[in-house]
Amino acid sequence: MSDAERPEKPGTICPSCGRFVGAREVCPNCGANVPRRMSLRLFRYGAVALAVVGLLVLWVAATFSQVPTVYVGNIVGTMNWAYVHMEGVVTRIPAYDAETGYLSFWLYDDTGDIMVSAYRAEAQALVDQGKVPMLGDRVSVEGTLKVKEDFAYLTVGVPERVLVTRPEAADMPIGDITYEHEWQRVRVRAVVRQVRQPYEGLTVVELRDGSGVIDLSIEDAMVNLKGQPAEVQPGQSVEVVAPVSLYKEEPQLALVDPAELVVIDTDIPLAETVPIDRLSVADVDRFVRVAGTVTQVEPFSAGVKFTVEDDTGTIVALVWQSVYEGVADREFLTEGAKVAFQGLVSEYREELEIAPEQPMDVVLVKAGAGAATAPISSLTAGQVGETVRVEGQVAEVKPFSQGTKLAVDDGTGRITVTLWQDVYDLIPDRDRLAVGVRVSVQGKLSEYQGTLEIAPRRGTDVIVLMAAGGQPTTTVTPVTQPTTTPGPAVTATPTPTPTTKPVAQTVSLAKLPELKGQTVTVEAQVTKAESFSQGMKYTLSDGTGTAILLLWQDIYNQVPDKARLGVGVKVRATGVVEEFQGDWEVIPENGADVQVTGGQAAPTPKPAAAAPIGSIEAGMAGQTVTIDGYITSEFKLSTGMKYTVDDGTGTIILIVWNNVYEAMPDKDKLVKGARVRVTGKVEVYKGDLEVIPQTGTDVIVVQ
Repeated sequence: MSDAERPEKPGTICPSCGRFVGAREVCPNCGANVPRRMSLRLFRYGAVALAVVGLLVLWVAATFSQVPTVYVGNIVGTMNWAYVHMEGVVTRIPAYDAETGYLSFWLYDDTGDIMVSAYRAEAQALVDQGKVPMLGDRVSVEGTLKVKEDFAYLTVGVPERVLVTRPEAADMPIGDITYEHEWQRVRVRAVVRQVRQPYEGLTVVELRDGSGVIDLSIEDAMVNLKGQPAEVQPGQSVEVVAPVSLYKEEPQLALVDPAELVVIDTDIPLAETVPIDRLSVADVDRFVRVAGTVTQVEPFSAGVKFTVEDDTGTIVALVWQSVYEGVADREFLTEGAKVAFQGLVSEYREELEIAPEQPMDVVLVKAGAGAATAPISSLTAGQVGETVRVEGQVAEVKPFSQGTKLAVDDGTGRITVTLWQDVYDLIPDRDRLAVGVRVSVQGKLSEYQGTLEIAPRRGTDVIVLMAAGGQPTTTVTPVTQPTTTPGPAVTATPTPTPTTKPVAQTVSLAKLPELKGQTVTVEAQVTKAESFSQGMKYTLSDGTGTAILLLWQDIYNQVPDKARLGVGVKVRATGVVEEFQGDWEVIPENGADVQVTGGQAAPTPKPAAAAPIGSIEAGMAGQTVTIDGYITSEFKLSTGMKYTVDDGTGTIILIVWNNVYEAMPDKDKLVKGARVRVTGKVEVYKGDLEVIPQTGTDVIVVQ
């Protein structure tokens, strides 16, 4: 088609040469400008302007519009990838991995909690700016929601949009802190009681003031983010600012800043000194202090019992072995010593006791003089069981498999001193114990094969006064007493030295009242088994009488056949004879001293029908009942666990002693909310009804 044949359209023909130019603005033939229609140009530039205005509007909207605030409880699947604003309180110590650059913490806003995460550059920016929120902090944060099925989390994209507010701390006594203060920041001033590490990554500092005790947890996650706090030692006074958290429904403190744990130079009293006669059952579980004179020292398998007397009365201070071994100057805690004990008041068989928690709770004010020195010839069989002191020259030294025996002669007579190995190892001058040295010895008088012996209880009961050459080795002078009329000499010679501990004689239960304080062996049948807070009690019968086989918890744990111990079996037990409130007891010192020799434990009776808790009353104390309900609270005691059980008709306290708890098959499931079926004895304590199971199988967690 020629140019002449093309249809003419305005804006497509050159006005100069008349040739076709199409959409060109300059004619390719003659170079003349070709005018265009204004509408096309307007649309071209209008489109560009509109795009610019649109972008400007988007920028203004993104810069000045408010990000929507959402709550955890309102998050739904359609919010996936939504950019939102959230506020709340941090409920856990954040997790941070410096190698991967990952940071996360949990936020709670009254409707639920959500995990907030930051990665690499954003996480590092939060760390560098000191904006990592810690437990108890209030946080405002913006980020992108990720919703996956029933799980949602928030990702931080702009660190500047993370705002952290740390509330002021309230001064508070430890005893006033409850579960209601969860996540609130408090300030306490207390004494460090102990520092322990339950597992790698967690350090727990036990704190106590005059109102109560609480744990301070220090997690490695906090240390990695904030630094190492001051190292504290038991006995130091500290000031701590920390939020309250809960562990098994019990309040504790969680350190979130190392600078908020400070050692202070302040004396913080933990307990007031109370006259002994003012203590009553109303003071059970109260932390008190008593001071007085030691009138009796009784070592037993799990520790030492001290009878303490002041001007108003007496009380037993029960010092467990783990505590006793850490007591400073414990070798001077003898009869006549002036002491102060502080600890929790407890009740055992209707007698009050005070149990120090830590070695620092036992303070020696003045050492006791101990027993007066007596001539060896004055000692008689009637004094067996008493603590005596003699002074003389070592005439013979004879080691044996369990220790060392000395023959000591004071000129009026000769007596054997039996030093068991654990005592011998603690004698300060044991290397000087040789024939010819002069010694002062204090210990319990006993009789073996018709011969009197002295058995010191501790290493400091043996003092080397003068070496064989006549040179004094110590300035300690034992207390003396006026010379008494000499009795017949007691000569402990020429009898063969046994290579093991004497074999206890086997006696009938009817003979026990005649053998108090002596070690005997009994053979009898178990007629009753009963747990208590510190171990197990078995009632024995052999046809001549009855007695209690008392197994402290540590001894019970060592019994080889403890799984077979039960009503109906026959046992052979060796132990010390004691009397308590009219009952004669045999108390073994080792688990191997208890053997099941025959019979079979009676089969566990079929559980009785559960009784409605609301029907249990104080008049049923001593009866055995079965309950079925849900645990509504739990509390750890020093001797076991305490729970509240509700079945809809009422509530009752469930006490599970440690020995029973450890024997439970499902103890890890015994938590708040679990349904349990329990068979136990009804007791009444401080007006509250309690059910106390006797064995681990008496507590069943219902699935």
